[in-house]
Amino acid sequence: MRDAYYEFIRKNAIQDSLSWIEDIPYSKKLNILEEILTIYNKEILNRALNLYEKNYIEKHRVVSYMIRNTLVSLCKTIKLQEDQKQK
Repeated sequence: MRDAYYEFIRKNAIQDSLSWIEDIPYSKKLNILEEILTIYNKEILNRALNLYEKNYIEKHRVVSYMIRNTLVSLCKTIKLQEDQKQK
């Protein structure tokens, strides 16, 4: 499953931030990214992953069962900011 995760990252040009988290398997990481990518575009997802890495991973504040919800929340915030800029 690790190979599938890295293939998905490479194919979709997504930042690899989740590989630093050892608490969850690569299959779960892949599922999270696939799900979010069906809702948001890869630019928003990459920005959310960058924020997640800076605010959670680097500061050792990762809560494994909340990774998906946190990333979705970051994506929503970024999307709202983009929508407000366009107005």
